[in-house]
Amino acid sequence: MKYLFFIFISSILFPLNFSRLVTTFDSSGEYSFIFINEENQQNNEFTFNTEPGINIAYEHMITDGGVSDGIDFYLFGGGEFMFGRRSDVNVSFHSVYIKPIIGVTDKFMITFRGGITNLNTEQKDFLLDWGSILSMGFEYHVTDNLSLVVSKSYYNLFKDSYSSGQSFLTSSMLGNSIGGEIDLQSTNLDMKYVKTGISVVYGLKNKTKRTK
Repeated sequence: MKYLFFIFISSILFPLNFSRLVTTFDSSGEYSFIFINEENQQNNEFTFNTEPGINIAYEHMITDGGVSDGIDFYLFGGGEFMFGRRSDVNVSFHSVYIKPIIGVTDKFMITFRGGITNLNTEQKDFLLDWGSILSMGFEYHVTDNLSLVVSKSYYNLFKDSYSSGQSFLTSSMLGNSIGGEIDLQSTNLDMKYVKTGISVVYGLKNKTKRTK
């Protein structure tokens, strides 16, 4: 709900006449848990595969510009929601982000994305929750209101530190190979997730093209 509120406020603050819906089909990816000791040395790393999934995002234009007779520049703010995947078996993230887009030609664009992400899990005592998202992609305009994007995204949850002896009961999200408990005394836990997706982007309103 807080993500929807953020996007709603952004739409009011930047009332340009263009927003868009993004449906992304993710291929199988992988996520990893990294355990680092107090001497900043990696103790263990466990990597697991994910199933394909679907993401829905809403993006609203904040500003546009560019160089006369050159490249165009657009800046969007957005929110992304992952559906159809329970994170106690598979990973699922909800994110808010800023998305710069560079228009190389009228049809071809390069996209970047950076923001904050939250791990969606039914395991209430899970150790990690917030992190960052970075991605890059290539967008091709099929029509004025429809485009296709191929992108790769990197999710990195912020490390959580433990200075006293604690035990963490693992779940199916971490896999059975880790064992029943993990000793987290003086240990940092980090989580990374990488995915590749193909997106269909639909413009909700006609974009007013800038006169160069």
